[in-house]
Amino acid sequence: MNLPFLASLAGVATILAACSTTPETPAAPTKPLTAAQQKAQIAQLKLAYGAPEQIDSSAYVLYPLVLGKDVVEEESEYSSSSRYEVDKYWNLAFYNPTNGTSHLLDSTRRMVIYSYEPKSSDDKVTSMSAAAFAEYVRGSFTQVDKLLYYSVRTLDFNHDGELTRDDPNYLFISDKAGNGFRQVSPDTYNVHSWQLLLATNKILLQATADTNHNQKFDENDTDVLLVYDLATGGPAKEVFNEAFKTKVKNIYHAQWAKKPVQ
Repeated sequence: MNLPFLASLAGVATILAACSTTPETPAAPTKPLTAAQQKAQIAQLKLAYGAPEQIDSSAYVLYPLVLGKDVVEEESEYSSSSRYEVDKYWNLAFYNPTNGTSHLLDSTRRMVIYSYEPKSSDDKVTSMSAAAFAEYVRGSFTQVDKLLYYSVRTLDFNHDGELTRDDPNYLFISDKAGNGFRQVSPDTYNVHSWQLLLATNKILLQATADTNHNQKFDENDTDVLLVYDLATGGPAKEVFNEAFKTKVKNIYHAQWAKKPVQ
């Protein structure tokens, strides 16, 4: 059998194979749900509530809305690292048993709440009437001990489609009735600690800026010291101005640049 004949047979086989291939049927486009279908789908959703918590008063009870579990890993100087799970929340529901009203902490933004806590200088405030409670929180946003504080992620900083501990942690506040929820730390800064100055009604924050622009917050980035003034309500400002920081750098360079730090 000669080579041209074999080539001819191969060509025929290729043509027949191509003709016998069944073309793929394109997937039918997904139809949007009707209003009734969407309503039925929402009705089937199951909400996970955490245990109710009384916040400094009988006037309001807080119910955390659980989003899932988060794994936390901690390293200890004296023992091996430990891993444990904690709840994370997508919102908080505030319920007033006196009049039966309720509201969400925030209904406008997608967020993950990793922790929340009151900071109070008066642990004896445990029960009061609704009127007294309203009077108690009336001056909340100028008094640091009348607020709730939240660690919240709202920005998908590394563009992975999720809100995780790799994204910047923002400090939010509200009054103890869950009203006036707002962010007090700057965008894109990762807050890792904060404390209250009761005498001046200011909040000190320690945060990290992604100064090397690798979409991570680590030891290669710069720590930033911030102060937030509840009285003015403006954006958080750096504690030290540029002139002071330059002065400190010059002194550090003169005293320590050529000496090892013990």
